[in-house]
Amino acid sequence: MATKTGLSHKHVAAMEKRSKEQDPASDSAIDKLLATEYKYIQDLEGVCEVQDALANRKMLPEPTIAAIFTNFKAITVFQRQFLTILGSLSSNRKWPDIFVDYEDDFRLYAQFASKLAGATKAAKNGFDKITTLDNRFVSDFDTFERFLTLPCARVSQYPQLLKVKRTP
Repeated sequence: MATKTGLSHKHVAAMEKRSKEQDPASDSAIDKLLATEYKYIQDLEGVCEVQDALANRKMLPEPTIAAIFTNFKAITVFQRQFLTILGSLSSNRKWPDIFVDYEDDFRLYAQFASKLAGATKAAKNGFDKITTLDNRFVSDFDTFERFLTLPCARVSQYPQLLKVKRTP
C-alpha cells in the first residue's frame, strides 16, 4: 500500500532503517533531512490537489492555472524520486554528493523561481475563485502564497540541512 506521497510503507520503513544505520554523528541531520523531505512532499502534493481541483472544476482558465502552478507537478515528481534515493543511500555515501549528482534535476527550481512573481500575481488575481475550495492550503491568500513559494523556501534550506558534524 502506498502512502500519500506515493511511496510504499516498505520504502518509508527502509528509509527510516537506513537513516538509523548512518554514522551516529550524522544521524540527527539525516533523520531531519528525511523527515522534512517527507513533509515537504506532502505539502507539494496538497498544492497539486488544489491545482487539480481548479482544473477539474474549470474554476479558472487553463492559462491562469498554468501561470499559477508553473512546474509544481514536475517538482513534486522529482522530489518523490529524490526522497526514495535519499532513503536508499548506502551508509558510506556522502550525503551532499547526491545533490551534485542530481544538479540538472534541481534546475526545475530555477525555472520555478523565474516565474514566481507572475505566479503570485495570477494567484492573487484569481484568489476569489481559489478560496471557494474547501482546502487548508487556500484558507487565505497569505497561506496560499506561503505554499506556492514552498519550493523556493525548501531549496534554500538544503545547505543548512546538509551540515553534519564530522569528527577528525
